[in-house]
Amino acid sequence: MTKENTKLPEGVITEEEAVNRTTAWREGFLGQTLNIRAFNIPKSDLVGLLSEDGVASVRAYLGYNANNPNNKFNLLLVGVDSNGDDMINYDNGNYIYDFTTPCPAMCDQYSPLNNDTSPD
Repeated sequence: MTKENTKLPEGVITEEEAVNRTTAWREGFLGQTLNIRAFNIPKSDLVGLLSEDGVASVRAYLGYNANNPNNKFNLLLVGVDSNGDDMINYDNGNYIYDFTTPCPAMCDQYSPLNNDTSPD
């Protein structure tokens, strides 16, 4: 867990905030149909995660932040080691990243992955 006064890198949230958001998602929205189609993930989040020592892959958790009216739904990104375990250790620089933006509102209107018509 990180100390309140510690300056975190851009796009990083505290473990406590991540736990609150993932719990809010599970308790309030798990199993519901929502209008979320995708998430835009900034390059800086991915570069930050992939540059952490020992990261073999990245895991994304669904989160809900009621305090942000423009971006309530989000993905929380963590590095994963070769054993499949989340790498969350703020003292060692293993952070939880959140700068994702849901679609809608940040969508590619021309993408075939975001098109309501079925292919011929």
